[in-house]
Amino acid sequence: MILIENDFFKLEEEKGTVSLCAFQKGFLLSDVNKILDQFPRVSITSFQNLKKAIAEAVNQPVNIGVYLPLVTHLISKDKMTASLKVLATPAEFDQLKTDLAEKALETLNQAGITEGLNLNAIQDGLVPMQWVEAAKGIAPVHGRDASVRYYELSERKPTIQETGKADFYHLNFIDEVEQGEWLGEKIPPTDGTDGVNVLGEVLKAKKGKDKKLLYDQKTVRVAEEDGRFILRAAIRGIVSSAAGKISVANHLRIDGDVGIATGNIEFDGSVTVNGTVHEGFSVKAGVDIAILSEMGVREVERIESLNGDIFIKGGVFGKGIIRAAKTIFVKHANECTLEAGEDIHIGFYSKGSRLIAKNVITEEHKGKIFGGVIEAKGRVFANEIGNKIELKTIIQVEGFDRIRLQEDYVALLTEYKQSVQMIEEIQRHIDVYESFSLNLNDRQQAHLQNLKKAYDEKLKEISTHDQHRETLMKMLKIKGDGEISICRSAYPETYIEIKNMKKKVESLTRGTFYVTGRELKYE
Repeated sequence: MILIENDFFKLEEEKGTVSLCAFQKGFLLSDVNKILDQFPRVSITSFQNLKKAIAEAVNQPVNIGVYLPLVTHLISKDKMTASLKVLATPAEFDQLKTDLAEKALETLNQAGITEGLNLNAIQDGLVPMQWVEAAKGIAPVHGRDASVRYYELSERKPTIQETGKADFYHLNFIDEVEQGEWLGEKIPPTDGTDGVNVLGEVLKAKKGKDKKLLYDQKTVRVAEEDGRFILRAAIRGIVSSAAGKISVANHLRIDGDVGIATGNIEFDGSVTVNGTVHEGFSVKAGVDIAILSEMGVREVERIESLNGDIFIKGGVFGKGIIRAAKTIFVKHANECTLEAGEDIHIGFYSKGSRLIAKNVITEEHKGKIFGGVIEAKGRVFANEIGNKIELKTIIQVEGFDRIRLQEDYVALLTEYKQSVQMIEEIQRHIDVYESFSLNLNDRQQAHLQNLKKAYDEKLKEISTHDQHRETLMKMLKIKGDGEISICRSAYPETYIEIKNMKKKVESLTRGTFYVTGRELKYE
């Protein structure tokens, strides 16, 4: 088929090949390009042959390109879209318009494009010399990951509540549940929905990732309910998170006082005393202790938590051992001794007492410390220290090595990351064994149990790392290498000591004392 013939050359197409026969020199190559613009279906594959043929004009046909179909297609690399282009001038397009939809469908069919056809675009949306999306695949919808949520433990953050003329020291301390109460749940992962590309190839959806419910099997039970796995309390008690697992600790509730009627209390779980603890009596618990009487306690023998916190709503008066492995919360401390493995929080005041903890914190607006000795590791905070009659008050902060603490923190994060990677690896092995659980022999069953035991041990390790991380973070937020902050005023006869650097307050003072290097600073 001759496409064009003039005095200089002839351009023709035969079986999809385009050739040029030049028989007279003098035709400009740029003018050839202008003529080719009239033939959108001609695609030059050898510009060198075209240039040579025009220049030499030897009267011999030379292959210069190919003759493309009227409707050409393009499939994206991901095979999710297919586009069409009509290779025609506007005038040609108008003449061929009635047959273009049929030719487009034929082009798509020959290319194997069968899915997601956009018939509206094919029938009415085609335009000359522009790509038009004619088919679009359906992407797979990957499954949702399993979602897990647990009973939300109350934040142990004491507050002062004012009701009329009375001030109440309040703390959400005990999360008590009855047997059968909800403790958590898991929504299982979904399979997802497969997709398909424009060539009809199935695109497999990924199943969502599963998550493990972490709970103490002795005190918490799990059951499938309406497609969810629900955790419920197996016993009545106090909700806690031990070794990274939700659990229910034994709870002993004393509705009245601890005294002659009850005798001394010693319990391996948590103890709540709705009344007070009489003089000379003791309460010792494996976990937490809450004494809820507004009267507080006076001249007790011992109140001790071996692994938890102590909350005494009404404060402490007089001698006796008040000791907690973690944190002590009291409304006030009067000529007593409090020892905490973590922090001591005072609602109103400490008078003539000895307080020993990592940090001693009083309520921001009303908290006072006057008289006695305060021994802290990192920080002491009070609204007032000392009093107007200049009662001798000693505040001692041992301080710490910040650089060493930062190094410990970085090392801990590395250990934490390694533990997480290891527990994920153990879980992968467990998943493999459990997928063949019905076919495991005795040796393999034993190995599976060892893997589960290793998982639990590593979980405890991660939980310990996390608790240690929180402690280090709290210390690193302290100003300098040790801090004493006075929000309102420190009175004369207040003695401040941080990392063996001492200062006696001679006049009313407010602000923050801290140590950096070998210098006691104040701001």
